[in-house]
Amino acid sequence: MNKKIEIEVSKIHKELKKLLEFLLEEFDMYPYKKIIGNYRGCMAPTLNIDRLGLGGQEEHLKHQKLFKELHNTFLDFEEKYHSFRKIVKIKLQI
Repeated sequence: MNKKIEIEVSKIHKELKKLLEFLLEEFDMYPYKKIIGNYRGCMAPTLNIDRLGLGGQEEHLKHQKLFKELHNTFLDFEEKYHSFRKIVKIKLQI
């Protein structure tokens, strides 16, 4: 494989790992007590007033912080993805 592509693969792999770790740590299948399907992947349902949160300011701020972290993590991944695709197109002339 081309060295530049290998570098980009390494970068995108690192960002994808960060994104997946965030999703695994901060998202839960909700609702918890449902027996049959139709679950939703919800970010921190215990902090979300529409799920299990109580609606307090502290919960809202924590949830907002997680949302910003998710957004930034995704933007980092997206940037690395576009860089990877650009190198692939150039090197493989796709």
